[in-house]
Amino acid sequence: MKYFILLFLLIIFYINAPAQRVLDNALEVKEACVLPGIIGYEEVSRPYTFKRKKDNTRTLSFNINYLPFGFYDGSTWCADWPEEAKTAFNYAASIWSDVLDSDQEIGINACWRTNFPPGTILGAAGTIESFVLVSSSYPPTYFPSALAEHILGSQLNSIDMFAEFNASLPNWHFPTDASPATSDYDFVTVVLHELGHGLGFFGYRAIDDGIFPP
Repeated sequence: MKYFILLFLLIIFYINAPAQRVLDNALEVKEACVLPGIIGYEEVSRPYTFKRKKDNTRTLSFNINYLPFGFYDGSTWCADWPEEAKTAFNYAASIWSDVLDSDQEIGINACWRTNFPPGTILGAAGTIESFVLVSSSYPPTYFPSALAEHILGSQLNSIDMFAEFNASLPNWHFPTDASPATSDYDFVTVVLHELGHGLGFFGYRAIDDGIFPP
């Protein structure tokens, strides 16, 4: 058996629309990915092939702020980032850069978090804020910070997303070769997945228990 984190890349995701303006903003939205991972029965080991590798063109730029040892925001403690983890993180960001287009830089606060409950979470990420945009092309709609900035063509936040990863997990695979051991978690894949949440890819579900109000 082998653990896999499944990532679905939506290649064409950023859109342009005329006459947008910011109406209001919402609170931070963050989604965590829990352990254990999905159990797979087919081994997949294939590094990403960059589409723009020949001319080294990047269509999306990230400004990654690796939070330092001792950073604490009231719920999250951060440790110093291992250099091999930062290398893998930069590599994962470059994959998103290879498949998405935007002229607005995306700022990330990244935490090597030490106080996740043991054995429960690989990582978590989300947009710092969601903005309601008003346009003649669609009704008032919430957009994550990075996407709202792209649509408007201007910066709303210097930091658009917060991403945190479990510093206590002993079996991270940091190399970018897409070949983790059977019992390891591929850090590049997990970062790819979490950055997707920060860009606005979320899944939600609701259950009606029959009790009013819902």
